[in-house]
Amino acid sequence: MIVVDPATGEAVRYGLDETPAWIDRVYSAHTVRDMVNWWGNYADSNWKLIGRTKANRFQVVGDPVLVYTKGGHPDWQVVISSLNDDNSITGVMLVNGRTGKARLFPSLAGTPIPEDVLHTFQNARDTIKNFRPRHLSMHLIFGEPTWVVSYITPAHDGDDTPGEPFQGIGLLPARDVNGSNVVFAKTKEAAFAQYLTVLAHQSSTDAPSEKRAVEETSGTVREVVQQIEEGNTFYLIWLNEDAAHVFRAARNVSVELPFVKPGDTVTVQYIDVGEVVVNVARFNDLAVPFVP
Repeated sequence: MIVVDPATGEAVRYGLDETPAWIDRVYSAHTVRDMVNWWGNYADSNWKLIGRTKANRFQVVGDPVLVYTKGGHPDWQVVISSLNDDNSITGVMLVNGRTGKARLFPSLAGTPIPEDVLHTFQNARDTIKNFRPRHLSMHLIFGEPTWVVSYITPAHDGDDTPGEPFQGIGLLPARDVNGSNVVFAKTKEAAFAQYLTVLAHQSSTDAPSEKRAVEETSGTVREVVQQIEEGNTFYLIWLNEDAAHVFRAARNVSVELPFVKPGDTVTVQYIDVGEVVVNVARFNDLAVPFVP
């Protein structure tokens, strides 16, 4: 490795095992792509030169994306698929940008490839079809593997040159890539709040459990407030029996929500992530004769 001072032009050569502590990235996206493709082609497959099959061979899908871990270190995130099936991914690999050390997370088999995920983000609904999803990467959010994009507006129709660089954040569960699950919001806080509602409605029971658990409580409504967030209606409900939480329910959670009033006895299922305001997954007002 050669380090060049941009001010003086002085060049210093280091061995890869002598990298100074202040350097956080040594491996380029191109180098990482080649390394992972070599590993995918030769690591687990047979070595026959004639009659070799695609079994146990893998390839990089899309371009490596630079992400930062919880420790603040840059890793290259690389999506891989099998040579036998290039329509879904077999896992995600994180390659340390400084050391080249790689970690493989193979638990997402069957998830669509990035090109199809971007198409889902693009066509989720009419209100965001004029925006372009960019910088696709996967993160663990509320314990759920999640695709994340930034939405931008091109300078001209049909032109991918960015105009206004940022229009909003997009989130999508990696294990349930469906247009109805796409979250779009102007801020991270609003996106996370909407995403909790999406997760609350998922029926999966094998989801990662990091800071995420579905709880149920019953009680008497002390106060209920309706509010509008980015054009969406939410109800904030406070129970006499649980003063530690404010239950936040989207309008589509239950047909009973517009009829809730103080004194009603209700049952609430919600996602507990350790916050005061929690998002409601299911809601039943026993005083309202509707099916929840």
